[in-house]
Amino acid sequence: MFISLLFCGSATADKNKFFADFTYWDNLKKVQKNFYAKGALDAWGYYIWNNAPDNSRDILISQFRYCIEREFDRFQTNMFILGWEEGDNAANEIFRWSSAVCSNLSKTEEYKNIKIEKNKPIENITRNAWKKLDNTNKKVYLAGYTDGALSVTRMILSDQNAPQDMKDYYTKVIKHIYNCFENKGISEYANFAINYKIDKGYPIPWNMSFSLGNFCKEFK
Repeated sequence: MFISLLFCGSATADKNKFFADFTYWDNLKKVQKNFYAKGALDAWGYYIWNNAPDNSRDILISQFRYCIEREFDRFQTNMFILGWEEGDNAANEIFRWSSAVCSNLSKTEEYKNIKIEKNKPIENITRNAWKKLDNTNKKVYLAGYTDGALSVTRMILSDQNAPQDMKDYYTKVIKHIYNCFENKGISEYANFAINYKIDKGYPIPWNMSFSLGNFCKEFK
């Protein structure tokens, strides 16, 4: 379910409602593109954590983590070979090609026999790693996480098989965020988030979501 969803629908977005348009992505250094990709993948992992059935969440998370650890360097290999679709951000492409790579990996015996880790969310950037990043790389990771979260939301809304109550919920979420960015500025959010006090009881991806909630709380 969670991998196949990535193939459903085409994302659309207005200007200044995501970070990584073509110019942004093209100007990133290789190491920064990796931080962006890690942020986007953390957003996907956070979605799985919150929405997977209890009896399959640990399996799905463990499989996704295994694929990231084994195949991360391949996720960007084919990005934009088909061109930059209107409304896409870089997270859409990362999801598209990481999904394809993970799907191929899932057919192998080693994938089928991976160790299932319980209650361990996806965390491509740990708290210790976050503390060592400079503000530039923190903003790049945040951009990937935010774009990834928005891309997942738009994919849900374009998926004909998604439950209506889920679509209703995420319709409200994305309208809320877009209204917030329009009124306060997506660049201001980036500054707010990297200065947000990290709650040590939660992974960095969760803290990024908390920061967005706090930044946009008056637009509920």
